[in-house]
Amino acid sequence: MAKRNGKIDFTSVGFDKEGFDPQGYDIQGYDKDGYDRNGYDKFGYDREGFDEEGVHKETGTPYSPDGYDVRGFSIYGRHKDTRTIYDKEGYDVKGYDRTGYNRDGFNSHGIHKDTGTEYDLEGYNRYGDDKSGYNREGYNDILKIYRDTGEKYNKEGYDINGFDRYGIHKDTNDYYNRMGYDKDGYDEEGYNKNGYDRHGFNMRGIHRKTGTRFDEEGYDRSGYDKNGWNRRRICRETGTEFDSESYKKNGYDKEGYDRQGFDWNRMHKETGTQYDPEGYDIEGYNEEGYDRQGFNKSGFNKEGLNKQGFNIWAIHKDTGTKYDLEGYDVYGKDIQGYDRQGFKWSRKHKETGTIFDLEGFNKDGYDEEGYDRQGFNKQGFNREGINKDTGTLIDLDGYNKDGYDEEGYGRFGYNKNGFNRSGMDKLTERRYNIEGYYSNGYNNEGFNREGYNREGFNIEGIHKETGTKFSPEGYDIMGFDVNGIHRKTGTKYDTAGYDVQGYDEEGYDRKGYDRVGIYKETGTEYNLKGYNRDGFTEAGFDIYGIHKETETRFDLEGYDARGYNSNGFNRQGIHEKTKTQYDTEGYDVQGYDKAGFNRKGMHKETETEFDLEGYDCYGEDKDGYNRAGFNREGIHKETGDYYDLNGYDMRNISFRGFNREGICIRTGNQYDEAGYDAKGYNEEGYDRKLFNRNGIHKITGARYDNIDEMDREGYNLRGFDKYGIHRETGTGFDLEGYDSIGEDRQGYDRKGFDRMRIHKETGTEFDPEGYDWYGVNKEGYDRTGFDIYGEHKETGTGYDLEGYDRDGYDKDGYNRQGYNKYGVNREGYDERGFDKEGIHRETKTIYDLDGYNVHGYDAEGYLRSGFKIKHEYKEPACRYEAIYDYYDKVTYIISIHKETGTNFNPEGYDIEGYNEEGYNVEGYDRKGFNRAGIHKETGTVYDRKGYDKDGYNKEGYNRWGERKKVEISETVKLKPTLLETLREKKASLQQIADELKISLQEAQKLLEAYTSLDGQNINGEEK
Repeated sequence: MAKRNGKIDFTSVGFDKEGFDPQGYDIQGYDKDGYDRNGYDKFGYDREGFDEEGVHKETGTPYSPDGYDVRGFSIYGRHKDTRTIYDKEGYDVKGYDRTGYNRDGFNSHGIHKDTGTEYDLEGYNRYGDDKSGYNREGYNDILKIYRDTGEKYNKEGYDINGFDRYGIHKDTNDYYNRMGYDKDGYDEEGYNKNGYDRHGFNMRGIHRKTGTRFDEEGYDRSGYDKNGWNRRRICRETGTEFDSESYKKNGYDKEGYDRQGFDWNRMHKETGTQYDPEGYDIEGYNEEGYDRQGFNKSGFNKEGLNKQGFNIWAIHKDTGTKYDLEGYDVYGKDIQGYDRQGFKWSRKHKETGTIFDLEGFNKDGYDEEGYDRQGFNKQGFNREGINKDTGTLIDLDGYNKDGYDEEGYGRFGYNKNGFNRSGMDKLTERRYNIEGYYSNGYNNEGFNREGYNREGFNIEGIHKETGTKFSPEGYDIMGFDVNGIHRKTGTKYDTAGYDVQGYDEEGYDRKGYDRVGIYKETGTEYNLKGYNRDGFTEAGFDIYGIHKETETRFDLEGYDARGYNSNGFNRQGIHEKTKTQYDTEGYDVQGYDKAGFNRKGMHKETETEFDLEGYDCYGEDKDGYNRAGFNREGIHKETGDYYDLNGYDMRNISFRGFNREGICIRTGNQYDEAGYDAKGYNEEGYDRKLFNRNGIHKITGARYDNIDEMDREGYNLRGFDKYGIHRETGTGFDLEGYDSIGEDRQGYDRKGFDRMRIHKETGTEFDPEGYDWYGVNKEGYDRTGFDIYGEHKETGTGYDLEGYDRDGYDKDGYNRQGYNKYGVNREGYDERGFDKEGIHRETKTIYDLDGYNVHGYDAEGYLRSGFKIKHEYKEPACRYEAIYDYYDKVTYIISIHKETGTNFNPEGYDIEGYNEEGYNVEGYDRKGFNRAGIHKETGTVYDRKGYDKDGYNKEGYNRWGERKKVEISETVKLKPTLLETLREKKASLQQIADELKISLQEAQKLLEAYTSLDGQNINGEEK
């Protein structure tokens, strides 16, 4: 624009001499009165003084000083222009007309009057969204994009809030909208409407989520944590990356050593090893694995005892029982279940029978009022409200005993009434709470919780102080005194021009009728909308649709004011809402739906509750299944699950959220939010575990991943899944009898060591060949000649004379048999002849010569043993009988043999090789005992750990320290003296059996009970 005589020439750019365009707006977009094209001034208020949220600038409520809201309705729901409950356009305070529809044509149930559905003629619902989730402006509030552009900005370049890509608002041509907030919702000072900055801190430096001076990551408003380090690892104290002791945030000094003297590789700077001069590593353990107090990571010392003196079986060293000298077990509970404080798990005290002890304190150390023995509550305040850290009435964060600051706001920025400093309620996130009250205590109608408005009148017009219709000043709720003079105008007319009787100077009331009942604009007894003074139409209906004679919504002929009967049909049989011969429930004027059922569920053709195809009005057969095969619980009749044979539920949606066309219902395309299709593969052809359709891992190029070394089916190299179930046996043990951690049922690993690293044959930490659990002999070398550092004793390198490392792999990663750790040789085949694609080298198919694939299954899913692993879902008898999968159901793994159809093969053995009695072909059970109770390894009635077939040791205790209960026959109980006599004579077992006339087995049990269980006498009773 040009300048003339030092003044701006607006006319050269389309503005008049005063600087306004043809529409009357200046270069900033404001008219002569200071309002923009949307009717708001620069402070965000319209000409009536309301902001965008409908709050008035003078009252701070939804009502102006005259008592009307932004739409013109009073607190009583009356409109200021029409003096009725409807505005000029015929809509009430809730936005519905006399027929129950809003301006968009929807009723309160969301049904449109023209279509009879939840969508209008243009395809939008009452929220303004079409079936794809886009509103009339083409914006999807869920995806946060516009339909036409596919991004957050529309064709004009503005987002949903009116900001362009550069953060300029279309109405203000500034970085801030009329309410003073930028595109991210923050004002010029950097705070949002709730009073928090971009980092979540308020003006007092309290974080909105934590309620403290620190955020979730532990940094305060200035960006430093409690130790004085910021996110850039700069120390507040020194201003450098080192603190005053020359250590970085990560705890290492310039040379790379921590405060203990260890570097990144856990090597100590003085010794050059993983141990400090005292012989302890970075975690405080020595070479033997014990800390300075003599305990290992599991909490046990060299004697196998923990700090309380209990061993791994929870037996105490001093008592030989599961209780210590004071009578407490390893968990700190006595025999009655009370801890050392006298509390039970239910938190009740044994002496008081309440949750408080004799001194009045609970298990956590607090009394009934919430104070500890020092007199402080959990927040650190005493009964006088003094904080123990500050010595004042407020804590370090500035809050008092009740959790509020000096302005009355809590740690999360809300006062006792639930409003923040901006007047927003924390539950509704609006200026009113769920009860409808604003921060000033008044509701939408202008009444407080006691039911009075600001002048002290209740809804019936009675004043709270006088108990009459007049205030102490002598005015009623409308502002008139006893003489009919209004307090504001000083005349007999109020500000709207009506006297105390409700008539204006021309003699018309607020409805527009004179005293005779003639409407001023029509000259008849009916107004422009067809109602007389009494509120009835010529047909006799009032504005609420009530007929004057019947006092119902229907006239004497059964039709309402709109000409519809109680079922919604007019005289022609057309329904008012659907505009068809069927109502919203789908029934015609005769009461039958399209399927031919009436409301009682009887079919018009069969006159029964089932149609010709055998389905009832709900579309269910006699067994409760619909035409798709699902019952009301969503269970399919053929699968017994929530999904049919094809994997779809009753909504035709798969478990992963895809329909039968392969479209994800959440994204609307063939990929879900994570980018995977219906079969679980992404665009590159890999599933979530990074396996392709052939089961090859993207990173390793083999059938196993590089994290858990699991294949696509979830089994590791040893054949176990994540629950410890083996692929081929369907149990927790493999074909050789070892579980997922490599232990057999007796607790020994494949090397013969137990968990205490003791070998079963030698009873020492070394096996018969002189190697310990780690495979190292006393000289420090393993069987292949490598030491603990991986160096070979002959070559001095990481490889032996043949070029293999301590794990048996050469530099290319192949072992002596020519296979890498994934079981693949240099030619790309595993031991069974399958390549990485699962193709067999001889058959050139996915099956080998015997008909089994790379995972060991045939075409029908059976293993080489002839068993198929099957999963069933049912309630468990106990929590140890099942595993829980991601369906949150109980999974039982069952093996079915293809020839017998049972859990046993034709020879009568299950997948593990045991018959119905639990014995294998050699006659031993899973624990290694035969039917006579003799163990196969020890040749005695006890296994290598000293437990018999029933799990009890010679002293009669099981592994959990429980004493076995021995049942003694009544015959024997009657002869205790005779038994004692036989024992004194040192009679043999056979002599005792013969004398007592019992079996040898019962005689053996009897002697064990009598001689070993000192807690039980000969009669089997407690001593």
